Parts: sequence; structure tokens; C-alpha cells
Amino acid sequence: MASRPASLVSCSTPTRSFARPARPRVTAVAAAASNGAAPAADLSVTVNGMAFMNPFVCGSGPPGTNYAVMKKAFDEGWGGVVAKTVSLESEKVKNVTPRYARMKAKSGEVIGWENIELISDRPLEVMLEDFVRLKREFPDHVLIASIMEEYDRSAWIKLIDLCQAAGVDGFEINFSCPHGMPERRMGMAMGQDCGLLEEVT
Repeated sequence: MASRPASLVSCSTPTRSFARPARPRVTAVAAAASNGAAPAADLSVTVNGMAFMNPFVCGSGPPGTNYAVMKKAFDEGWGGVVAKTVSLESEKVKNVTPRYARMKAKSGEVIGWENIELISDRPLEVMLEDFVRLKREFPDHVLIASIMEEYDRSAWIKLIDLCQAAGVDGFEINFSCPHGMPERRMGMAMGQDCGLLEEVT
């Protein structure tokens, strides 16, 4: 769900710092091409200490499901990818099928998609292996881990430590997913409870 709000925390930032990052500075500098072609624009941008080669980032969701689709995004020139949200116990995630629906205008034209997909149901160990491989192959691209856990502070810390060890550049702290398993007090169910947020942050 690329449109949902989330905190963005750089790995170099202490995990207790969840202040909203300063507005990104985009630099547009004409760089002379060595082959005499027209100069190319420098679209690099730095956000919260993370240097993106361009400001185009795939949001967390199906485009960040596994190594193959994230690699495809990097191959196509995206500056960063937010991987699909992970948690420590993926076996508790029960996705349903079908989970996508077409959104149609009155004319019948498809204008969007509805998505009730949950967080990643792939084992965390597999996702961590994907992170390691992606950072090895694309060291100049930004890889952000989207994470979600229950209201246990130690579980959040463990998940952050594991993702950092896999080499991710930053975190999307998922306190906002509207269907983030509220029965486990995850996602928006946690984000709406200031007491729980204080406990885990």
C-alpha cells in the first residue's frame, strides 16, 4: 500500500528517534555528458541521511514482495524500494484469495485497484536473505524495510536488529496499515493507541 503514511527512520538514526524528517532537498544540476550528448539532470536527493539516486521509490506492497520484483525495480532505475512489511512470525499471516478488486468509474473504466493483502507471509529468514542479496548487487540503491510487530517492545527491537544486520538502509515503521491484523493489535490498531506507541518506541 504505497499511499499509507509511515515514519521513515534511517539505520544510522537511533531507533528511539521517530521525529518527522526534514523536507527532502532535491538537487537539479545539469551534468555534462562525456559523449557530447545533451547534459542529464541530477535527480539525486537526500532524505533523513539516505542518499537516493533519484526520488522515485516503490512503496511497500506487491512491488516489494520478493527478490525478483525488487531487483526488477532497481534494474528499471527506481531510486529505492520499500520492501513488503515483515514481522517475526510470518506463519501467523493468513492472506486470502482473491484479495484484489478493480475499482471502476461509472463508465465502467478501471480507475484503480483495491487491495486487502496483509503483510508478507514469507518466512522472515527468506526476506532477510533477499535483503542481503539486493544490497550486495545494488549497493547504491536504497532498500527500506517495512516492519510491523505486536505490542511487545522486545519484538520490535529484535526485528530492527535482524533487518539492520541484513544491510537495509532504513525503516518504514508500520503503525498505519488499516488491515494490519487488528486482532493482534498491529498496524493501525497500534497506531491509534498512544500508550502502545509509547511502549514500543
